[in-house]
Amino acid sequence: MEQQQWTCPECSKVIAADDTVLFVRERITHFYCRRPRTLGPEERVLLFLFCWEHVVAKCDLCARGYRQSELANDLFSGEEHLCPQCRADLLDSIRIHLYSCSMLPAEVQRKAQVNRTRFLGTRSWLG
Repeated sequence: MEQQQWTCPECSKVIAADDTVLFVRERITHFYCRRPRTLGPEERVLLFLFCWEHVVAKCDLCARGYRQSELANDLFSGEEHLCPQCRADLLDSIRIHLYSCSMLPAEVQRKAQVNRTRFLGTRSWLG
């Protein structure tokens, strides 16, 4: 079965399953077209409120876990959520944690998962 591709009306690029998106008037767009793979504002708030005190990302290459405050950013390239040791992108690990964290209230977690998969369907990065 072929999956539907979504195109951002702002930048005309295909929206990937791991891009951060907004839903505006029944349209799906990139949250920030210059850096489509970033945490959205809601995701950042949830991480700050519920996950500040514990590990939110695991680097498979370094076999270590990191809290938000330990993650690295590269100001020159604009990349965020990097492993401080090997500079691997840990965004997927953060999202997996966020959507399965036991510290989030069940209703918040359910709504987050529903919103993320609403338009992306089976293309979701959650598998």
